Amino acid sequence: MASKHHSRGNGCGQCNVIFVTFNQTTGRVIAITPSIGTIPPACVNETFIQDVTACLLRDGYNIQAFYQSNFDSAGIPTEETFVFSKC
Repeated sequence: MASKHHSRGNGCGQCNVIFVTFNQTTGRVIAITPSIGTIPPACVNETFIQDVTACLLRDGYNIQAFYQSNFDSAGIPTEETFVFSKC
């Protein structure tokens, strides 16, 4: 069985991970931050979360998680971050 250990994905390799933070009200992207790997060139200039998401999905990324990443003084979330990965 050991011979099949590396048969999936790109070996034992690491996944590319990109964090995309956006304004929850407008959908405008605040930051695209690659944690591992680089942002696909076609996706770099997208300004709205819908467009960035569509671009990254086309490039083979998946949404792994999302979380509220900033809150206003009343505790209402103002920003959200999507975590994309591609292995």
